[in-house]
Amino acid sequence: MGLKTICDLLDESSELICFFDDKGKITYVNRAVYNELDFDNMNFNIRDILPNLFTEEVDIVSYVRENVSEDIRSDVYRKNHTCFPVNVHFYYNDEKPCDDDLKMAVFITDLREVDSLSKRLSSNEENMKEVLRSKDEFTANLTHELRTPVNGIRGHIRNLYEKEEDISNKRTMKIVLDCCDNMEKIINNLLDYAKLENGKMVIESNPFSIRELINSSVSTLESVANEKGIELRCNISENIPD
Repeated sequence: MGLKTICDLLDESSELICFFDDKGKITYVNRAVYNELDFDNMNFNIRDILPNLFTEEVDIVSYVRENVSEDIRSDVYRKNHTCFPVNVHFYYNDEKPCDDDLKMAVFITDLREVDSLSKRLSSNEENMKEVLRSKDEFTANLTHELRTPVNGIRGHIRNLYEKEEDISNKRTMKIVLDCCDNMEKIINNLLDYAKLENGKMVIESNPFSIRELINSSVSTLESVANEKGIELRCNISENIPD
């Protein structure tokens, strides 16, 4: 493969590619360097485009040899001294014989789009965290607002229940009390869901009466079923433990 063919291939690369000698003098650049850095000829030095890496006291050859296998984040400078973020990777050829003009090279990758995407991702993550915080605050406020009227209704019904002598009225009051208990469970479930999302959910194992649970559910739904002309019945086998 001839030198011209190689240069043509390098010109097609989106990377900025520069060859330079041990004094830092640029000996070859691909088309991307001209397009991005605004240089109209090769009359510039590697220190001009990578001044943060090649300060005046840095020996160019030593630096390249020490960092030949590293990916280095830095800034590349244009002819007008403006810059943008890049990833820098050096090439060093220590084989003999070797043309000094092709002994060292730098491959520069533009990181502007990567940095932009990273900033947008970080911003989206912060926005998502803010949404989650707002949702948690809303859930906490909602459950607090719901508990107050439920506790108020339960307290008043319980007082009436203790004083009531009519069996039918007491049965209705018991259904209202069961509804209050169910509402409190729903409120607790909302809090449990928030805990689950935050990884703070604790699973508990508590004994309960299956008969009381089913009878309470039936009593709660019975009036709604009757309004729709539906008779709601429940039969629990005697073999089911209490």
